[in-house]
Amino acid sequence: MLLVGRGTPAGRLLGVQLGSPVAVLVLVLLGVGLGQSSYLILPLVLVLAGYAGTLVFTRLLGPGS
Repeated sequence: MLLVGRGTPAGRLLGVQLGSPVAVLVLVLLGVGLGQSSYLILPLVLVLAGYAGTLVFTRLLGPGS
């Protein structure tokens, strides 16, 4: 997670891309382990927000910005 806060913009993007699946997996396992299906909403929202955030961040890294 150090990549998210430091380094080049491309390195930070890589850190977000590596951290999002790990966070989703942990939250899914937590929801299944506790037996609460309502806890599975948060990982679903995190997947969608992570995808949208990646698109926005990549757009900001592109040429002409």
